[in-house]
Amino acid sequence: MEGFEALAKVGPAISVFGSARTSPDDPLYECARRIGELLVERGYAVITGGGPGMMEAANRGAWEAGGTSVGLGIELPHEQSMNRWVNRGVNFRYFFARKTMFVKYSDGFVVMPGGMGTLDELFEALTLVQTQKISSFPIVLVDSGYWGGLLEWLRTTMIERGMISASDPDLLHVVDDAEEAVDYVVSAARRLRDGRAGA
Repeated sequence: MEGFEALAKVGPAISVFGSARTSPDDPLYECARRIGELLVERGYAVITGGGPGMMEAANRGAWEAGGTSVGLGIELPHEQSMNRWVNRGVNFRYFFARKTMFVKYSDGFVVMPGGMGTLDELFEALTLVQTQKISSFPIVLVDSGYWGGLLEWLRTTMIERGMISASDPDLLHVVDDAEEAVDYVVSAARRLRDGRAGA
């Protein structure tokens, strides 16, 4: 209930996922910061997991651009507190409740390189879109060098063994810079929103 109340008036938003371990001197930190900034300039709030690394970077970009910077934290034994660039934050005890907020209040996902938590969030969203449990929304992966092996595995091993449909990998769009990521996710989100409004 706290999550619904906190996010009910956020307006259009895009979620940005990525590693908590990325340091500020990593070029991908600056990429995530720039994504947060550009999303605000295009009229979107930015939602992250509220932690350090890529999440902090995206929140920072949104904050510095004067936008709404949302953090959805998770209570973990060794997890740090909410990063200082969040201006609207909620902490969750359970992953499932937190992921519900990401899906309910986002018009699209930008996925930076990350670890197990990032993969969990990515495949949760991908499964919901693939099974049409939610309306289709854009999912963009940033850094083809990082995600290329995963996409190749989806397109070869999984398809060849009949585990997924040949079109399923097309639900993911891969880019290599902040501007392309934001252009894709915003234009696709707006097309989908306009389509639902006209239906």
